[in-house]
Amino acid sequence: MAAVIEVAPGVVWSSSSWMFRLVLRSIAAETTDKDLAANLTEIVDANLPGLSLPDLPDAQRSEVEQIIRDRLVARATQDLPETTENRAEIVDYIRGLAEVLDGRPLEQVPGQAPRRPDPE
Repeated sequence: MAAVIEVAPGVVWSSSSWMFRLVLRSIAAETTDKDLAANLTEIVDANLPGLSLPDLPDAQRSEVEQIIRDRLVARATQDLPETTENRAEIVDYIRGLAEVLDGRPLEQVPGQAPRRPDPE
């Protein structure tokens, strides 16, 4: 099963459900915002398939973006067991989320494909 993080309207980073949950748990562990941590944990616990950054309140979106850019890769690396198969590739895949957030074209990020444009 797949899950997505909408980085901006029409820009969606996708991953497996387990990786999505790892990313959300890692962000929740890094945030100082208790409500944000609770909301992310709720998404994980309910096994929901996505998170939309544009739908978050401005302060929460800003904090999530900062965590993704500055601390997500280190935190996810810490949280990912050393024995995980293809660990380096998984970390690179997660790093791609920060790259998409920073404007790298989706099709240049490992494992991602551009989202189809909305039909007119």
